[in-house]
Amino acid sequence: SIVTATYFAMVLRLASLLFLGLNNGLSVSTWLAPEGTGWQKTASLPPWQPHTGSIAVPLSTGSTLLIAGQAGRHGGATFDCFNCTSEVWSFDHQEAEWTDLSQDVPWDPRWGHSAVAMPDDTVWMMFGCCERGKPTVMLRDVWTYNPMAGTGWLQQKTEPPFEGVQA
Repeated sequence: SIVTATYFAMVLRLASLLFLGLNNGLSVSTWLAPEGTGWQKTASLPPWQPHTGSIAVPLSTGSTLLIAGQAGRHGGATFDCFNCTSEVWSFDHQEAEWTDLSQDVPWDPRWGHSAVAMPDDTVWMMFGCCERGKPTVMLRDVWTYNPMAGTGWLQQKTEPPFEGVQA
């Protein structure tokens, strides 16, 4: 029996679920439930290091974006950003294939951030931990990205009316 410490689950095209498990910071697996029943482990392992504190968002094509996080073991209760990444990976659940979309990502590595995909596939990513060299200062930036429209990451010129928060 495998104990999974971190996972993501979501509806993809209202029929399939994606599950990514981090087991003690050492391994990761991808599981699908076609038609919502009968979990099936995908044959190939994800090409990225196990993450924690990442965010996954579904797109209208049925693919999923996995955004940032800490690679490897989690730092525990300390709000540091060791091993934080600025990685972005796309998972095509029909082909069970991962694509690295990390090239030219302009934002700082982070974990504990928030992200949401809008109906037009624009992904909004915001906040997270932590400012470089300031492990107790949360990021306050807001970014948009639309891989379906070919729009790269754009920083939104807005200052939230509150201090940085960990989502």
